[in-house]
Amino acid sequence: MKSNTPQLKPVQAVKTSVPSSSTKKPPSLFICPACDAKNSSLEEECRECGVRIRDGNEFATQIICPACDAKNSSLGDEECSECGVRIRDGDELATHIICPACDAKNSSLGDEECSECGVRIRDGDELATQIICPVCDTQNSSLGEEECSECGSRIIE
Repeated sequence: MKSNTPQLKPVQAVKTSVPSSSTKKPPSLFICPACDAKNSSLEEECRECGVRIRDGNEFATQIICPACDAKNSSLGDEECSECGVRIRDGDELATHIICPACDAKNSSLGDEECSECGVRIRDGDELATQIICPVCDTQNSSLGEEECSECGSRIIE
């Protein structure tokens, strides 16, 4: 006698795979080079300070301002976000130049005069050196005047 119950036929499972090119990587942690905030590697801008941290597949690196030591992003502006001094020119990064007269930090991409005291710190590629006045011990620039800025004694021939 035949049963009215339908007979189930076994079905073999088929394994399908997704091509590896279409699989997405999970995001990773990325620290903002400007403010040290934690961000997802998928973010374009920092959640905390708004600095650009990613441009396509290029991630920002940290640039320390040679004048004020502020942290900046390599994908940000060419000027420091804190003091406005030029920190890069295309791929060239600024280094700091210490003023021979007042010991202030200046950018190698900045003006030829010290940002603090106005003494000449470079002339093209030539950097100023420090000259100490033998009369009053005042610091002077080798690119400055022939006389000491403090007492007027002759310091450069």
